[in-house]
Amino acid sequence: MNKIYSLNPIEVKRVLNQVDQKQKYDKEQFEFYHHFRNHFNIKDEVKQLKKTSSHKFIDNYGNFWEEVSTLKNYFHMPKGNWIISAVGFDTPYSRKFLRDDTISGLDGEFEMIIRRGGKRIDSLTHEEYQETYNYGRTRDWLSHKKLDIDPHNLSSKYTFKMDMGYVKIIE
Repeated sequence: MNKIYSLNPIEVKRVLNQVDQKQKYDKEQFEFYHHFRNHFNIKDEVKQLKKTSSHKFIDNYGNFWEEVSTLKNYFHMPKGNWIISAVGFDTPYSRKFLRDDTISGLDGEFEMIIRRGGKRIDSLTHEEYQETYNYGRTRDWLSHKKLDIDPHNLSSKYTFKMDMGYVKIIE
């Protein structure tokens, strides 16, 4: 990956659509976008999540987030802890929160992975378990697999190195 590509959402979305619709696309360009996808994620401005109902939370800006079950947090925690916390025998290493991206034009999904103690898991905290912007929303499994999981399995290295801060979770 030697070339630098535009991170203009219109150009990124064009390539994502080509990949998602099984059209011809520039593989190097798509790999570049995969490596830089956290450019589009929520940064450290979210400081608080307050529970509003069963799995719904509101942040300090009035945006709603959904917490997904530990079963759907497999890629963001140690496997041993995932197994025992999924069945209720331990506190999960981290919690996963999602919000649809209706801002950038990418139609993806913001993701926050928050470790015990409130620290968001970024590449500086623990690169293997870090949160990522999802080009394919997780509820659209095929798109999410094609645009996020498969490329991650080929290369999990990200170029976005930023401290995403802490989030206070109020139950």
